Amino acid sequence: MAKSAKAPLRRKPVTIRSRAKMCDVTLAKSRLPGAGQGLFATRELSAGTQLPQHYKGNLLTEKEFLRKGKDCQYMMGLSHPKYHAIDAKPITKDNPLRYINAAKTASQRRLINCQFYQRGLKVFYATTRRVGAGAELVTDYGTNYWEAIRNNTRALSLQRRRAELLKRLRTTTKREEKVWLKETLDDLKEKWDELTEG
Repeated sequence: MAKSAKAPLRRKPVTIRSRAKMCDVTLAKSRLPGAGQGLFATRELSAGTQLPQHYKGNLLTEKEFLRKGKDCQYMMGLSHPKYHAIDAKPITKDNPLRYINAAKTASQRRLINCQFYQRGLKVFYATTRRVGAGAELVTDYGTNYWEAIRNNTRALSLQRRRAELLKRLRTTTKREEKVWLKETLDDLKEKWDELTEG
């Protein structure tokens, strides 16, 4: 199954000029459609402000990352010889960076005002430009992330459909229906192979 964590992107490093405190950010409903919660500035943050905390989560080896399967929404990719990603899904308390959403569309990309960077085994975020009080903090996860989300959604749909068809195949007594179900399962397998090979 295709999957992708939020990969540490190669970009111009941000010069850290100040550090925000927990009181400088707050959680609220994101303004990005379908994003859930978002992280917002409670005061003006200048460019180069390191956001509070680091991206907290469980460190995963590549094997553990792949075992997680489809659920990579809260995973942050790492450049490290032993660890492949940080999984922030189970760490909801005192983990504000978990709630920074990513721009998906061209119009949303104009809202990007922070980026993440890795230091050792920790990932931090810093503002790339001035962020006004009340503004949502928005970053870029890269195009691979969104492609993987689409592929994972498609893979889940194929898995669900396959399970439904197998259940029907086990219970039907009609020969014509068995033939049709087997053909449909073969078609699903081809679609699965195309999705996982790509």
